[in-house]
Amino acid sequence: MRFLTSALLFPVAVLLLSGCAANKRAQLEDEINNYILALKRDDKMAALSFVQAENKKEFFSKSQKLDKIQISNIKIEGIFPNENLDEALVTLSLEYFRPTSMNLSTSKRLYTWNYNKEAKAWLLKGSQPFGRTQ
Repeated sequence: MRFLTSALLFPVAVLLLSGCAANKRAQLEDEINNYILALKRDDKMAALSFVQAENKKEFFSKSQKLDKIQISNIKIEGIFPNENLDEALVTLSLEYFRPTSMNLSTSKRLYTWNYNKEAKAWLLKGSQPFGRTQ
């Protein structure tokens, strides 16, 4: 009887853990897409809501750079979470132009996202609105 109970609990535990991993991954993708939407709309306050608390002030001051450009498109190039699904490296491709020059530019940017267990949310680790260069 004890063997039967253990044999039944193991598959249930595996299913629960894989379900949690899938949920965290889906949540990460949702957070990234919402951050992208905030950048496209030039909504600094919305973008700020995706940043870790200790970086918000610096992030906000650096987000003033958004005033100088217009983002036309952002694509997710890749999402690379670690094994524990508590940190992920995200690569985005940004297309933007400066209204004064109208030249379209493209830049690949790297972002690090961390999973905050208390908030049960993915948050940007750095203070750069445009991430870092590849």
